[in-house]
Amino acid sequence: MAASKNNENKSGSQASREKELSPNLQKDAIFDTLTSMLSELLDMPKKDFHPDTMLFEELPLDSLQLYELVVDLETKYDLHISDEAIEKVQTIDDVVEMISFAKS
Repeated sequence: MAASKNNENKSGSQASREKELSPNLQKDAIFDTLTSMLSELLDMPKKDFHPDTMLFEELPLDSLQLYELVVDLETKYDLHISDEAIEKVQTIDDVVEMISFAKS
């Protein structure tokens, strides 16, 4: 039980630190997390992802993988990503901006 409370406290303090980060540092952290998720999901080297990488034109991202990515992002950042928002994003940077805006 104590370990659970410690994890909750760490999560809360981590969220506080993320809000205290400057917008650019926060975006860098989001980019890093997103590219790590994509790297694992698509079995591609992380160095292959850039802010201007087109999600649907350049990456072999199928609909099931997209769904998995959205669920992982929603869980990680404690937010809801609407279907309309997904339809608007084209690049990795679009996703970073969307999450950064939602978290501010």
